Amino acid sequence: MTTLGVTKLLKLNTGATIPQLGFGTWQAAPGVVGASVEDAVKAGFRHIDCAFIYRNQPEIGASFKKLFDAKVVERKDLFIVTKLWNTDHAPADVEPACRLSLAQLGLEYIDLYLIHWPVAWKHPAKYETDGDYFPESEAGGSEVRPDVSLADTWAAMEQLVAKGLVKAIGVSNTSLEQLEALSKTWKIVPAVNQIEVQPFLPNRELIDAQRKIWGIETMAYCPLGVGMGTDAAVVEKGVFQHPKIVEIAAEAKMSAAALCLQWNLQKGNVVLSKSTNAARIAENAALKVDALTPEVVAKVDALFAADGKEYKRRVCNPGMFLAEPRLFFEDEWAKEA
Repeated sequence: MTTLGVTKLLKLNTGATIPQLGFGTWQAAPGVVGASVEDAVKAGFRHIDCAFIYRNQPEIGASFKKLFDAKVVERKDLFIVTKLWNTDHAPADVEPACRLSLAQLGLEYIDLYLIHWPVAWKHPAKYETDGDYFPESEAGGSEVRPDVSLADTWAAMEQLVAKGLVKAIGVSNTSLEQLEALSKTWKIVPAVNQIEVQPFLPNRELIDAQRKIWGIETMAYCPLGVGMGTDAAVVEKGVFQHPKIVEIAAEAKMSAAALCLQWNLQKGNVVLSKSTNAARIAENAALKVDALTPEVVAKVDALFAADGKEYKRRVCNPGMFLAEPRLFFEDEWAKEA
């Protein structure tokens, strides 16, 4: 591994490298996200994570243009990720969806294009209302398409690489069982699986298996254990607010948020940090991968099974994604909640 700015580069199974510390744009509001991306790049971030469903790509694209025009960075300096939304999984819809994201971001290619969730939904005539992005079934879940398989979608994703629209492809929120099934037909192995990883949801089995078997790297989202929403009540429930995390962080003389991010980095994961505060963005950009001692890492690891009980807490588990409302992934915390 080599270094670029403040973050290490990890090598993907494609041979390309990805900055280990990325900047996330989920839940960044219109009128704010563009400035935040500019702050992030100026602070040293070279990996920007986007998605069509975030509905903020045009503003991010305008910021990329400003950065390129001002010679702050060149296109080749950035590693840009975006994602295929659930409504565009039919093979005929994959390339148009990718081209739309390219147009919104003002790019000629995407470094890494991910299947956002391994579930196909009804495709809308156009995207205008929330119902177009989130088609609802009569049962109150999502209007899924049983005629479109993950393998069908992946084959169309592979064509994007062949056409030069994307440099690499990957998945997100995908289980080991789903990867094993997909491996029977794929021609290109996913470069990355973007999943939730934080101290109370370390996802060790999946991470270890996908790396060992296929060389698939893990990209960790929600590394602070903060779920959907940006209000104080949601943030206060974040894993980084847990008394034990706060206690360990104080002993290590760092913030609880920095502890969670650095713990994830030292696991060898690609990690997405997110903020709209310029000072905090700069603070995150300055994180060093090997800042924690083995003793501190062990203390954080032990929290997952403290007192003989596993505190498995998933903060992103949309129940509406399937045809009938139920959890996408099972976990003890969600059952209790």
